Amino acid sequence: MTLDVGLLRAQLRGSKLLDALRIYRQGYPDHMVFSEFRRRFDVLAPHLTKKHGRHYIVTDEKRAVEELLESLDLEKSSHHMGLSRVFFRAGTLSRLEEQRDVQTRRNISLFQAACRGYLARQAFKKRKIQHLAIRCIQKNIKKNRGVKGWPWWKLFTTVRPLIEVQLTEEQIRGKDEEIQQLKQKLEKVEKERNELRLSSDRLESRITELSSELADERNTGESASQMLESETSERLRLEKDMNDLQAKFDSTNKQMESMEMEVMEARLIRASELNGEMDDDDTGQTPSRAPDTR
Repeated sequence: MTLDVGLLRAQLRGSKLLDALRIYRQGYPDHMVFSEFRRRFDVLAPHLTKKHGRHYIVTDEKRAVEELLESLDLEKSSHHMGLSRVFFRAGTLSRLEEQRDVQTRRNISLFQAACRGYLARQAFKKRKIQHLAIRCIQKNIKKNRGVKGWPWWKLFTTVRPLIEVQLTEEQIRGKDEEIQQLKQKLEKVEKERNELRLSSDRLESRITELSSELADERNTGESASQMLESETSERLRLEKDMNDLQAKFDSTNKQMESMEMEVMEARLIRASELNGEMDDDDTGQTPSRAPDTR
């Protein structure tokens, strides 16, 4: 099996493998795709994340990686930009990983501190409310002990249920009055509803009557329209027959006139023929009569 060296070189040159090997030999063994590098190490540049947002859409990955590398303060000789990858010298990527781990631990610590602070503030608010409730209860108990043996307090505690009973009776009377008023309103509403029901029944019966009358009128109108249509068709038929008869009459008159003309012509011809014969007879009889007169 023979290899096509020219074709193999063209394939290696087209796949950019030779360029990658050349960069690797120059001292850039580590490499990473632009998008992967940006997503992995953008935590080291929080000002860029704050500027563009955590999930901002990048149209030019190479430009974004260049901005990220500039913000990381790396030496220009420690990295090299390719067409779709960024290459690093030995040890540079590991240092970036260590910085990323440190920053991640710091961010996690800050997040934990924020969560603990929030929980502590919530617990403090709860304890504050509980403390206020305890003080209120203690104050009320202290006041109760102070007035427990007071005669006026005893009188008040004795009279208070009676006042409540009186108030309860007044409330009951008020409720009874309200119930009576509501009953009257209910009776009035029932009466109005019955009247409305009767009026609606009357209206429904009237509507039924009008509907039947309308149906009768509609039937009458339909029959009248049918009769009118039949009369119209009959009139049109008679007009057509009359027109036909008139045409026949006109043609008959024309034929009679032509026949009369022909008869007149025949009579005239016959009369002229008769006149001619009479003239011939007269001319033939005149010489025979002359000798007799002599």
